[in-house]
Amino acid sequence: MLAPGDPEYQEKARRSANGIPIPEKLDELVRAVYQPSGAAYVLT
Repeated sequence: MLAPGDPEYQEKARRSANGIPIPEKLDELVRAVYQPSGAAYVLT
């Protein structure tokens, strides 16, 4: 049985451990923006 807020706490713990998932298409768009600038890609 879950109490109010439990799903959010569980999701926060999962994302803290594994990172926030980024859809592949968004990742491609971000890379297309950062590459011409020569900035380091820090999203993994």
